[in-house]
Amino acid sequence: MTGTLSINNTRLMVSSSRLNIPTWKSAHKLSGQDNFWNPAGIVGGYFTDTAPDSATAGTLGGPPGARAALYEDFGMSDVDVTLVWNGVHDAQAGPMVCINTAEDEFGLTFYRETSGVLAGWHLWNVGRDPSQLTSAMPAVAQDAPHVDGDDVTLRMVVDGDNLKCYGDGDLKFDYTIPANLLGSTIHGVSVDVHLYSGRPADLPCALASSFVLEGI
Repeated sequence: MTGTLSINNTRLMVSSSRLNIPTWKSAHKLSGQDNFWNPAGIVGGYFTDTAPDSATAGTLGGPPGARAALYEDFGMSDVDVTLVWNGVHDAQAGPMVCINTAEDEFGLTFYRETSGVLAGWHLWNVGRDPSQLTSAMPAVAQDAPHVDGDDVTLRMVVDGDNLKCYGDGDLKFDYTIPANLLGSTIHGVSVDVHLYSGRPADLPCALASSFVLEGI
């Protein structure tokens, strides 16, 4: 599966039309960044990290690699993006917007984290290098502990320099996009399995058909 971005002609919904996933790019293919990302793909209809630990740069003091990203230039900066994370603890996934692959922040992604002190809603600067992963805003505490395996709908709406993030329909973040990410037409999906025990390949993180991107 490594190096392949499609399984069974998987297509995604983008502005009411279907998009072939082979046009998407995996961040591990970026020049000079192969050590910062694992290969990303779709296996069994799910976004996944196809080869955890194939990258050697660690993140947050955790094991090497274990994060991956798929992205595409959609030609639209103002977008409404939704992804349904399947809720499996420590097999995280979220929509990602405003990507600039040359910047330290790389892009913005929205997660519901479930482990330890991280538990809650997070808007992350993904970080080009894993050491550059930072919180874009302080985390929002969860109302109640998440039940392992319960779906979570993650939505990011970019309108000019404003980003709003909704978790299961509720507004969690209202954020001013920094100038170096502003106006980007590149968006996608990130996955992170570095806390999952054993970090096996091809963990299902989010159903690919749940990804919807619309221009606003």
